Amino acid sequence: MKINRIKVIIQTNNGRFGADHSFTEGLNLIGTDGKNTQGKSSIIECMFYALGLEEILSGQNDKALKPSLKSILEYNNVDYNVIESDVYLEIENEKSKNITIRRSIKNSLRDNKLVSVYEGDLDNSLNKDIDYEDMYVHDGGAATNKRGFHKYLEEFLDWQLPMVDTYDGKEVKLYLQALAPVFFTEQKRGWGDLIAPLNHKYKIKESRKKIVEYMLAFDTLELEKEYYALKKREKEAKAQWKDKYVGLYERVTSAGFVLEGIAKNPMTDNPNLKMFKRYDNRLISFATYKEIVENKLRTINEQLECDFDEQIDEINTKRLTKLIEEYNNVEKLIKENKQSLSNLRNDVNVIEERLGIILNDLSDNKDALKISRYGSVKNWSIIKCVCPTCSQTINDSLLPNDIDAKTMSIEENINYLKSQKELFEFSLHNKKKELLDTESLIEEKTIKLSSISKEIRALKSQYITNTSNSSESFIRQKISIEDEIEDMLKLESYVLEVTNYYVELIKEWKLIIEELNEIPSDMYSIEDKKKLTLLRNLYYSYLLKFNFESIKFDKAELDFNNSSYSPAVNGFDIKYDSSASDNIRSIWAYKLALSQIASKDGRHIGFMVFDEPGQQKAINNDVRSLIHELADANVQVIVGITIEDELVIDQADEYGYNLIMLKNKAFRPV
Repeated sequence: MKINRIKVIIQTNNGRFGADHSFTEGLNLIGTDGKNTQGKSSIIECMFYALGLEEILSGQNDKALKPSLKSILEYNNVDYNVIESDVYLEIENEKSKNITIRRSIKNSLRDNKLVSVYEGDLDNSLNKDIDYEDMYVHDGGAATNKRGFHKYLEEFLDWQLPMVDTYDGKEVKLYLQALAPVFFTEQKRGWGDLIAPLNHKYKIKESRKKIVEYMLAFDTLELEKEYYALKKREKEAKAQWKDKYVGLYERVTSAGFVLEGIAKNPMTDNPNLKMFKRYDNRLISFATYKEIVENKLRTINEQLECDFDEQIDEINTKRLTKLIEEYNNVEKLIKENKQSLSNLRNDVNVIEERLGIILNDLSDNKDALKISRYGSVKNWSIIKCVCPTCSQTINDSLLPNDIDAKTMSIEENINYLKSQKELFEFSLHNKKKELLDTESLIEEKTIKLSSISKEIRALKSQYITNTSNSSESFIRQKISIEDEIEDMLKLESYVLEVTNYYVELIKEWKLIIEELNEIPSDMYSIEDKKKLTLLRNLYYSYLLKFNFESIKFDKAELDFNNSSYSPAVNGFDIKYDSSASDNIRSIWAYKLALSQIASKDGRHIGFMVFDEPGQQKAINNDVRSLIHELADANVQVIVGITIEDELVIDQADEYGYNLIMLKNKAFRPV
């Protein structure tokens, strides 16, 4: 992205004042002749303000700006009252798309938070010859909602800002405001640190580290995200394994068996689950014990064979018939409830989808109301019921077109959507409760079905007699053994189910381990390390060019702290042993080194702004060296500078530059 032009319009009680300056690719100097009070910083600050990045000036909205833009403008020793003031900034992205941003500083009809974005250059924007959209900054959703200006600016830059951790354990976007100090170095706080920190309201953890990693397109951002996601999956897999193991162990031991072939913690080999039974003072396999029990049942059945139909009496025949009828009814009810369960799940999905649409519409309407209250007069289609495709009037009504019906206002629409949201949330809550109740009912009826089945079997067994050898003891044994065999079959089925579960979980576990092993232990890819080496080399070479003298060290002794990427020599941060002027040189070197890498193989906004880089009485020769390097940068550079040495300009002449020389004051009568 580059800045093409800035125009400031200030309406006072005695006429209009302003400034209008165009910028070129390469080096641009906003200069004054020996005085640092003529308003070049105000011009630069208006750029920050137009982009909604004025927080780097330690303020927000008009509070960040000087009185000449919002209250009293002094010109030729006369004070003028500011009535209205606006900033227009024309910018262009890598795809050669031009937009013009308008943001009011003082305007009774427009709030500071309102930003108008015109699809075209500044002249056409002023003539109202092109379409525009109203957006907002410094309010909830400005970085995430589609009407948020910083969301729009992020897309204009073709960036995808990552989510980063905060000190209070949340995740937030790496806001443009946090990145701004890399590209904008303002006069007061900007020269206090390598990357001047914003106020702590964003609470971004290791903010400088995240900023540098994003700018240089380090893989470590994705590697860290992937690592923590894998560790979360690892923890979940361990918990799932342990929960399943506890359930399996309790189920097997309560049935009187001994379990082998599975560990308490995840394994990489498929489980070989085996069950053993202590029988006649020895351990035998599940299959052997099952065969013994089945042989016992076979022997008893042979002794109890008879004709059931001839033995059963009339009363118990009726009881049995009733039980069979009840069994069929319960089985039918379970089937019906399973179908209801499927329908309920579908209903929940439909309601959740509809609720999502309502929430999106509600967000859009709240944004529309917000911008309207900020002073927007843009005729949004969302307000006017106009089709965004064909621009024809549409009616949110089934009434014929010739019947006049009142259209809801934005406030009414929001209230309606809120009521719809509450209605659908209530419906969703009830459907989910109904779904849980149905699942419980199915479980309850399944248990009842099993109970009826046992009673039917017991009733049948009760009347199995043998005329020659009838024994109540045999009947009881038969029922007991049948129950044991049924329990064993269920246990066998459960163990098989658990085995299959573990097989799939082991696949997931092995995949997690493999992916974790692929992540470098220091979280830096080979490309990241190459960029860090290049950063060190560039930074060191710039220090030499700028005559940094506070510490003498070899390049091999220079490193960058992994928690903030601050330059350090033998583990000690350079700034603590540097003079004030050398700290300024260090900032020059650091920002130029970052810019060189980011513009070629990373993410760069496309321009850099330096306001008064000759701080702390940096020697003019070194300022000339800085100008030399800035003129040779890969990006657009805008420098606010007090020209005390004509050689500074001569140095820039070699490369060509655009000089904006302010005469007397930045804001003049127009």
